[in-house]
Amino acid sequence: MFNAAVFASHLELWATVAGKADFSNATITGQAQLRGTYETALICNYTQFAGDVVLWNSRIDGKAEFLAAEFEGALDCGYATFGGVARFCETTFEAGGDFQHAQFTDAVRFRRIHAPDAVITLQGAHLAAGTIEFSEPAHFDLADATFGQVTLQTASSVSLPTDLTAYLRFQQTDFAGFDFGGHAGAFKSDWCLDTLAPSWPVSGRPATDDRLARAERLEDTYLRAKSGATAAGHNRAASEFFVHEMRWRRRQHARRFPRRLQQTLVVAPTSAVEYAIAPVLGVGRILVDILRAAVPGVSRPVATHGTIPAWESGYRWVSNATLGVIAGYGERPQRPVLASLATIGLFAVGYWALGVTPASQAPFGLGYGLLSIQSFITFILGSNPVGAGFGPQLLSAIGGFVGAFLIAVFVFTLTRSIHR
Repeated sequence: MFNAAVFASHLELWATVAGKADFSNATITGQAQLRGTYETALICNYTQFAGDVVLWNSRIDGKAEFLAAEFEGALDCGYATFGGVARFCETTFEAGGDFQHAQFTDAVRFRRIHAPDAVITLQGAHLAAGTIEFSEPAHFDLADATFGQVTLQTASSVSLPTDLTAYLRFQQTDFAGFDFGGHAGAFKSDWCLDTLAPSWPVSGRPATDDRLARAERLEDTYLRAKSGATAAGHNRAASEFFVHEMRWRRRQHARRFPRRLQQTLVVAPTSAVEYAIAPVLGVGRILVDILRAAVPGVSRPVATHGTIPAWESGYRWVSNATLGVIAGYGERPQRPVLASLATIGLFAVGYWALGVTPASQAPFGLGYGLLSIQSFITFILGSNPVGAGFGPQLLSAIGGFVGAFLIAVFVFTLTRSIHR
């Protein structure tokens, strides 16, 4: 029991404490090394820590309480194990708190935390359950963490400047039992997870790195979020996370295509002659790669992200973007409708440009529109255009093929949307 004790210098307690260790109302002016095993409880209510506090790799089997504690220095709880309830309520973190790879097997409660210029780092931590309550902007880094049955909320009569989840950094985070349905209002309307609040400290922001690597990490982040939402039965969140996942995959292809094209066309030339023949050799490599992919039975190396040919990266980029525009990745049924209307209008202009005389005369060129609709909806056999030659008939056949494709896409997206 160290209630109201004053430590004028450093404190080192490397021990196994079988009973309760109570530092309530104590003042520690130097560094506090509290590494050890606490079999009953560790109580630090209203404790003032003027220096750094180290609980690295410690084990607290019972409850851990830091109610209204003040950490003026850094708090290191990396790899610590909290077997009981851990409470950080009205706690002040002047220099942030490090809980990397900490294990909270019981509930953990971060309530009304005061850390305006710091970040509570929970990278790689396991949060089985608990509460994160905001009374003012606070920042939590949950990269690579396991986010369980945690409740997100704001204190009564408190309004944050931006969305609550903007103060939580999700990156490759596993959602194990998180209630997406109960927190739908905490997310943006588009369920975006990669936007941080403007108040995030510069020191706590992720380092600016390669955009391709960032796109890969965010694709994985939304994949994990989609899996967590699906397991929780929240189809709306799973749908939005899937769209974000596909968008970041498209950005990967967009980043990878020019790099692979540059590697293919220019392979470290060192002379003017090599610069001149490099594009020719590059085109030859592209043709060989295409033949290997198209001709059955031809052996080819297994492609990884770093060895995908340039043409295949470009194809994946275009196909992903096309799927997003036409069908919203199967999650936006209005997209095929708009694409169908645009296609009908485009083919109507084509009939007019080819000089086709529609069977039904109508003002304002509506006859061309009717002819385009009849070709688009192949279930309705329209009259052949008057004096139609090969060009108009080919255009009509193409319109029928595109129409059948878009109708099938619409049926699929509508069914998927209803299922969601």
